[in-house]
Amino acid sequence: MGAMQCLHCRHYVELTGPLGADWGACTKAKSQYDGHLVFEHWTCRYYEIEEDQ
Repeated sequence: MGAMQCLHCRHYVELTGPLGADWGACTKAKSQYDGHLVFEHWTCRYYEIEEDQ
């Protein structure tokens, strides 16, 4: 299910530059990925849908 991928999580911070196309950082304190580099297609149980801009 694509919508549950890191890319669409409100706690995903996209990197700048060429890596930003596929990689970001997780900022969800409860997630096992908190503070780590994550691939945009990864998922975790703490996913929260991004807010509309």
